[in-house]
Amino acid sequence: MTRLLRPILAATAAVLLAAAGAVQAQSGTYAIEMLVFAHPGGDALQAEAWRADPGEPDTSRATPLAAGGEVSALGPSSYRLSGAWQALRNSAGYRPLRHLAWTQAGYSEARAPHVLIGDGPGAELHGVVQVSRSRFLHAKIDLVYRDDGQSYRFTSRRRMRSNELHLLDHPLFSVLVIVTPLG
Repeated sequence: MTRLLRPILAATAAVLLAAAGAVQAQSGTYAIEMLVFAHPGGDALQAEAWRADPGEPDTSRATPLAAGGEVSALGPSSYRLSGAWQALRNSAGYRPLRHLAWTQAGYSEARAPHVLIGDGPGAELHGVVQVSRSRFLHAKIDLVYRDDGQSYRFTSRRRMRSNELHLLDHPLFSVLVIVTPLG
């Protein structure tokens, strides 16, 4: 290797490493909080033609919530939607199903984890949620809600804004999501 080529390769390597560090820093870390609630009965049951078997979410790549790791569960003391949970509990028209929060890196859709929700098929609520970041934040959900022996599937993909509360709505259940940048 010539003397002239070494400094060029070293400079190129330094630029590539700096760019890789910038991409890693740009991905950031986020806290995601999600509140799922049912609005059972009503006109939605009669107004829609529901599939007998809506299928199941693909949970083969799902990551369960746990302390530490790629997807780290947050405790109730860090919840921002506790007031909404309580209001839903006190309301006659809604029934809260699940309230959870976790931290994760802001990866692209190809690398972002699929977070496992619920206890699997047969549970009242189960499925996956994926929060990813490219130019914008996106939330993708695939959830199944069971009520009186019938299953209802909800799939949605939504562009998100950080620190804003988003409602993803199905005729029988809904999801409130807020994504907060941590750094």
